[in-house]
Amino acid sequence: MGLRRPVFYPLSLLVGALLVTAAALAHPALVGDGATQLATIAASGRWTTIHWAFLFAFPLSITGLVGVVGVNVGTRGESAARAGLVVSVFAYACWMIIVAFMLGAGGALAGASRGPLGANALFLYDVLRPFALATQRVGGFSLGLATYLFGWGVWNGKVLPPWTALLAIAGGAAGAALALAAPASSPLDQVAYAPPIVWQLVTALALLRAPQPS
Repeated sequence: MGLRRPVFYPLSLLVGALLVTAAALAHPALVGDGATQLATIAASGRWTTIHWAFLFAFPLSITGLVGVVGVNVGTRGESAARAGLVVSVFAYACWMIIVAFMLGAGGALAGASRGPLGANALFLYDVLRPFALATQRVGGFSLGLATYLFGWGVWNGKVLPPWTALLAIAGGAAGAALALAAPASSPLDQVAYAPPIVWQLVTALALLRAPQPS
């Protein structure tokens, strides 16, 4: 006999969003030129922990978003919710690239920058990081778009509270716009991830109270 109210999906979404939030708040600000950023990475004692938290949060968040689709199955919001899930998988794949790059290559190059090969490490960082930053921007836009789609799915499905739909539509549109319009030198493409993550946090709580399909 199964649980009367499945909790695996909403708990996965809640834990994933909380891990992302904690990792983002603990992440040191990377400002200045490449040498300054490498020095910041090398001085951070939590660099590895922060980025592993991001990476393990991503599959939890995707799993939790399946629950948003699940409560909308058989409703007018099912198609939009399914589209949101597909786009969110792409978004997290893009986000994973820059996080994995900063965990592996960023950490290794920061360590090497203190040694005799410091100039080579700085060169590689300056050459490779723009590729990772491009995936970050695309990921932020895609997660905003996915959240917008989830919003329309929730609005039409009428299973979750309407305010979660409005928050998703507004937050998703804002996140996508920030990622699209932010200058290359601006950290606003990172801020683009914030509205979707806030929506995930509150939606996870709403899912715990949502009526479940038979």
